[in-house]
Amino acid sequence: MALGAAALLRPIASEAADGCFTLDGHAVACSHGFPDPPPIPAQPCRALCWATSLAYMLQGYGAEIGTLDVLSRYGLTPACRKRDDRASLLGAAGQWRDARGRDFLVRTTEMASLHRRYASGQGMDDVLRRVARQPILCGAAGHTTVVTEVQVVHTALSGLRRDRVTVVDPYAPNPRCRDLSSDELRRPFYMVALSIREL
Repeated sequence: MALGAAALLRPIASEAADGCFTLDGHAVACSHGFPDPPPIPAQPCRALCWATSLAYMLQGYGAEIGTLDVLSRYGLTPACRKRDDRASLLGAAGQWRDARGRDFLVRTTEMASLHRRYASGQGMDDVLRRVARQPILCGAAGHTTVVTEVQVVHTALSGLRRDRVTVVDPYAPNPRCRDLSSDELRRPFYMVALSIREL
């Protein structure tokens, strides 16, 4: 997840994987994204996951911003009070300043949900292109996580099938990646991508 020429510091993951391989001569599996991202800080409640996930993304662009900084920007305390995560993430658009006094501009973009197993078209293409460049904020788990990798399978008969969606989850007991469950992927959910530009 790089900021490009205007990078603040370091990318969240040094190398994206965007490779395909043949499964059985009739299907091709492709992985898009980052198979080994840094762990995300754990949270004791779901209500703080949006702020932690947003801070994680901003840190990936090199900004020195933590969960408490995000909450402070919204005028909130680190209390476990339910909020509208999607609205909070979309509200991140605008000018920010990190702990080192560096100003940057955040833009938010809503992406297509990955709840449909068989999906094609511009929405899915946009998600796969984006996750190949940077992780995406996601609400499939009932709280915000960060999608780091999406695996799809292409077949001649059924077309494109979403196979696996991997996230880092601040509410999971294990700080490393996990796959979203079929229950989590059953209903539509928000996907919010960030674009960041140093000022």
